[in-house]
Amino acid sequence: SDGHDICKDSDGSDIPQDLPGVTARAVGIQVCTGLVRASLAWRAGKSSRCVEELLPLRYLIQNIGGSIAQRDLWNLLLIRATLDSATAAPSTTATACSSCN
Repeated sequence: SDGHDICKDSDGSDIPQDLPGVTARAVGIQVCTGLVRASLAWRAGKSSRCVEELLPLRYLIQNIGGSIAQRDLWNLLLIRATLDSATAAPSTTATACSSCN
Protein backbone atom coordinates (compact mmCIF):
# COMPACT_ATOMS: atom_id res chain seq x y z
CA SER A 1 0.00 0.00 0.00
CA ASP A 2 1.14 3.55 -0.72
CA GLY A 3 -0.48 4.95 2.42
CA HIS A 4 -3.60 6.31 0.70
CA ASP A 5 -6.90 5.68 2.41
CA ILE A 6 -9.32 4.07 -0.03
CA CYS A 7 -13.07 4.38 -0.29
CA LYS A 8 -15.50 3.22 -2.96
CA ASP A 9 -16.98 5.44 -5.64
CA SER A 10 -20.62 5.00 -6.68
CA ASP A 11 -19.50 2.58 -9.41
CA GLY A 12 -17.53 0.46 -6.91
CA SER A 13 -14.09 1.64 -8.04
CA ASP A 14 -11.48 2.60 -5.45
CA ILE A 15 -10.91 6.28 -4.71
CA PRO A 16 -7.79 7.41 -2.79
CA GLN A 17 -9.09 9.80 -0.13
CA ASP A 18 -6.14 12.17 0.09
CA LEU A 19 -5.95 13.36 -3.50
CA PRO A 20 -7.11 16.95 -4.10
CA GLY A 21 -10.79 17.12 -4.97
CA VAL A 22 -11.34 13.40 -4.52
CA THR A 23 -12.32 13.59 -0.86
CA ALA A 24 -14.97 16.22 -1.63
CA ARG A 25 -16.35 14.05 -4.44
CA ALA A 26 -16.49 10.94 -2.27
CA VAL A 27 -18.19 12.83 0.57
CA GLY A 28 -20.64 14.38 -1.88
CA ILE A 29 -21.59 11.04 -3.32
CA GLN A 30 -21.86 9.23 -0.03
CA VAL A 31 -23.13 11.81 2.44
CA CYS A 32 -24.56 14.87 0.75
CA THR A 33 -26.77 12.93 -1.63
CA GLY A 34 -28.28 11.05 1.31
CA LEU A 35 -28.82 14.27 3.25
CA VAL A 36 -30.66 15.79 0.30
CA ARG A 37 -32.83 12.69 -0.03
CA ALA A 38 -33.58 12.76 3.70
CA SER A 39 -34.49 16.45 3.53
CA LEU A 40 -36.82 15.87 0.59
CA ALA A 41 -38.46 12.93 2.35
CA TRP A 42 -38.95 15.00 5.52
CA ARG A 43 -40.44 17.86 3.54
CA ALA A 44 -42.82 15.43 1.80
CA GLY A 45 -43.96 14.12 5.19
CA LYS A 46 -42.27 10.73 4.69
CA SER A 47 -40.69 10.31 8.12
CA SER A 48 -39.85 6.63 7.68
CA ARG A 49 -38.04 7.35 4.42
CA CYS A 50 -36.15 10.20 6.11
CA VAL A 51 -34.99 7.76 8.81
CA GLU A 52 -33.93 5.23 6.16
CA GLU A 53 -31.76 7.88 4.50
CA LEU A 54 -30.25 9.39 7.67
CA LEU A 55 -29.61 6.28 9.73
CA PRO A 56 -26.67 4.96 7.68
CA LEU A 57 -25.17 8.47 7.56
CA ARG A 58 -25.29 9.29 11.27
CA TYR A 59 -21.56 8.68 11.83
CA LEU A 60 -20.47 10.01 8.43
CA ILE A 61 -22.02 13.47 8.65
CA GLN A 62 -18.91 14.81 10.39
CA ASN A 63 -17.04 14.30 7.10
CA ILE A 64 -18.84 17.24 5.50
CA GLY A 65 -17.44 19.63 8.10
CA GLY A 66 -19.32 22.44 9.73
CA SER A 67 -19.73 23.16 13.39
CA ILE A 68 -20.91 20.62 15.92
CA ALA A 69 -24.16 22.60 16.20
CA GLN A 70 -24.70 22.41 12.44
CA ARG A 71 -24.08 18.66 12.43
CA ASP A 72 -26.38 18.27 15.43
CA LEU A 73 -29.26 19.50 13.28
CA TRP A 74 -29.05 16.29 11.22
CA ASN A 75 -29.08 14.19 14.40
CA LEU A 76 -32.09 16.13 15.66
CA LEU A 77 -33.86 15.55 12.35
CA LEU A 78 -33.12 11.83 12.64
CA ILE A 79 -34.56 11.76 16.16
CA ARG A 80 -37.66 13.71 15.13
CA ALA A 81 -38.26 11.61 12.02
CA THR A 82 -37.83 8.43 14.08
CA LEU A 83 -40.38 9.64 16.62
CA ASP A 84 -42.81 10.66 13.88
CA SER A 85 -42.41 7.36 12.06
CA ALA A 86 -42.92 5.49 15.35
CA THR A 87 -46.34 7.11 15.62
CA ALA A 88 -47.18 6.13 12.05
CA ALA A 89 -45.57 2.67 11.92
CA PRO A 90 -44.03 1.29 15.14
CA SER A 91 -42.51 -1.77 13.44
CA THR A 92 -40.48 0.43 11.04
CA THR A 93 -39.01 2.38 13.92
CA ALA A 94 -38.22 -0.77 15.88
CA THR A 95 -36.33 -2.12 12.87
CA ALA A 96 -34.46 1.17 12.39
CA CYS A 97 -33.53 1.43 16.06
CA SER A 98 -32.36 -2.18 16.26
CA SER A 99 -29.63 -1.33 13.73
CA CYS A 100 -28.36 1.50 15.98
CA ASN A 101 -26.34 -0.90 18.11
